[in-house]
Amino acid sequence: MLMVFNNLHPRPKIESGKIRALYRKSSEIRKNEHIDKLMEEQQKKKVIWSRLFILHTNEENKKQAD
Repeated sequence: MLMVFNNLHPRPKIESGKIRALYRKSSEIRKNEHIDKLMEEQQKKKVIWSRLFILHTNEENKKQAD
């Protein structure tokens, strides 16, 4: 039964090298997107911490001025 089904609907012949290349390319794209996302999050954290530091130093300067 299975043999008849396979003969009626043959799978497309794609060379395994092409499949591996496509998989490698797609995984590389996903990895690069992940790295970009991590770098973006890191940049947001740097901005937040720098703003907090500026606020803190401003408050310290005000206390010293008083």
